[in-house]
Amino acid sequence: MTQSKCTVRRLLFGEKSLNVEYLFNFIKMHKSYLEFGFEVEDLLFKGLTIKSGVGMVGLCISVAVFTFMYETIKTLRQKLVSSFGKTSRDFHYMNESHSERSMLVEIKESQQKWNRIRVHTIHAFLYMIQVTMGYFLMLIIMSYNAWLAITVFTAAGFSYYFYSTFVLYRPTVVPIEILSPEEYDQ
Repeated sequence: MTQSKCTVRRLLFGEKSLNVEYLFNFIKMHKSYLEFGFEVEDLLFKGLTIKSGVGMVGLCISVAVFTFMYETIKTLRQKLVSSFGKTSRDFHYMNESHSERSMLVEIKESQQKWNRIRVHTIHAFLYMIQVTMGYFLMLIIMSYNAWLAITVFTAAGFSYYFYSTFVLYRPTVVPIEILSPEEYDQ
C-alpha cells in the first residue's frame, strides 16, 4: 500500500486500521431473521437472560402486560385530548354568549388557563412514557425471538380492540367495498 493511502486510512480510522475480517464476522453475528427458540440473552438490560421454556412463557406474559400498558397510555392520551377539547369549546361558547366581562368570567378564564397548563403537562408526561415504552417494545422485537414478536403483535391487537370497543366507543369501520349491494342500498 502506498504512503498516501496509509495516511488517509489513519486519518479516517485512527491508528488501528480497519480489519475487514472483523467487519465480516460482525455482520455474520447479527441475525436478521426470527427464531423460535427459548433462549434470549440480555433483553433490554444486561443480565435479563432466559434459557428455558418456562422462563420464555413468563417473559411472554410480562411482555403482553407491558404491551397492554403501552396501549393504555395511548388511550389515556386520546381520552385526555378529547375531553379537554370539549371543555375548551364549552368555555369558548360561554364567553361569546356574554357581552360584558364580569368578575366571574375573568375567574373562569384564569381557571381555564391553569387547567389547560395542567392538562398539557399531564399529556406531555404521558407522551414521554409512551415514547419510552414504544422504544422498549421495538427493542423486544429486535431480539429476533419469534415468540416475543408474536406476543407483542397479538397483545397490541387485543388491547387495541378492547380499548377501541369498550373505552373509546369507536364504531367498527367497514370499507364500503366489503358490503353487498343489498346492504349498500339501505
